[in-house]
Amino acid sequence: MISGYLETLSAALNFDRALAERVRQEVEDHLQQAIAADPSNGGIAAEHRAIAEFGDAQAVAAQFATLSVAEQMRKLGIALILVIAGVFVAMKGRIAWYAVTGGDLGHDMTPVTRIVGSIDRYSFWLAVIIGTGSFAYVVGRPVPTLVDARYRKQLRCVLVLCLAAIAPLVLSVISDGVLTAIRMGAELCAWSLVPIGTMAIEIGCVGILVFHFWIMRSRTVFAVSLLAP
Repeated sequence: MISGYLETLSAALNFDRALAERVRQEVEDHLQQAIAADPSNGGIAAEHRAIAEFGDAQAVAAQFATLSVAEQMRKLGIALILVIAGVFVAMKGRIAWYAVTGGDLGHDMTPVTRIVGSIDRYSFWLAVIIGTGSFAYVVGRPVPTLVDARYRKQLRCVLVLCLAAIAPLVLSVISDGVLTAIRMGAELCAWSLVPIGTMAIEIGCVGILVFHFWIMRSRTVFAVSLLAP
């Protein structure tokens, strides 16, 4: 009975193998201790009582999965702030390079570059505002010992907030790329290495963030579905 229970538990958590292995080991240790303490000194009856006291495998898996997602969500909030800071530093580094090399910080202002520049500026600060709010929302809510419907709604809210911050940040990086391409023109030289390098940093940071957000979204949907009636 113990083996079958653990297999059901692991199968429910197969979206995260590391989590499944950790939970399986923890639950197995707990059940073995419960069986050892049973007055019947082991046997099928003791296993049955230990499993009944521990709870339904699907419900237990849902609790572990959602709590794991909650912890990862906090890390996503921190990553969001770090990526925004990284993009900001890369932007400022590129502008400082233009100043040192005597470049035109206005990117040869034309109607197109003015529009793209405005999109870049406003979308970035929108990402800063929403990202800061998302971080405060995540950090300000401790992970509960028992997940309920209200907390699952909060997890969905965090996902929406993170997406609302990531979307303008991606738009800002795209705008940065357009402005950098216009600034460099068709001719590439040693002078272009710094602008290209800073753009690579921006794209890499945002790409990693988007990837982790997608993974987190998939895990959240899966964890919440475990508790669906």
